[in-house]
Amino acid sequence: MAILNQDLPEIIKLENLHNALCMVIPRAKVLDEYFSDQLLFRTTIQNYLQMNNLGIIDGTEYVKRTKNTKTTHLKNFKGFVSINGKKTENDGELPYPGITKATCKIDEQRIKNQAILLIDDIYTKDVNIDEDCIQALYDLDAKKIILYTIACTKRFQ
Repeated sequence: MAILNQDLPEIIKLENLHNALCMVIPRAKVLDEYFSDQLLFRTTIQNYLQMNNLGIIDGTEYVKRTKNTKTTHLKNFKGFVSINGKKTENDGELPYPGITKATCKIDEQRIKNQAILLIDDIYTKDVNIDEDCIQALYDLDAKKIILYTIACTKRFQ
């Protein structure tokens, strides 16, 4: 949480995000396929928002994956991944323009005319899932979107 303590108040101030929604990029699989400890990033953001009065709204529930997509930041992303402690086929499609709209339920009424602080744990170069989610939110009339990622990784070939 130290990085959030350091960065989020400054981003909110610099970008004038008071009363903005704070949202997270959805995981690649539907939520019920994960153990709770595999959802710690989202839970950490939710807890951080509850514990700190930053003047922004917890919107972490406003975008939910309803159809699996491929996990792309893993070395073997074309094969199998570990979900709920078992090796599972990495099913679903690779990111394409429009995948967020096609595979997620988005609370459209909460998005309209809102400034959004969109957070992701890992930015994967050349995958464009963050960019696609941003476009989906803009298509629903989001007013402003700031993307904040904790880490960046290289995509293994």
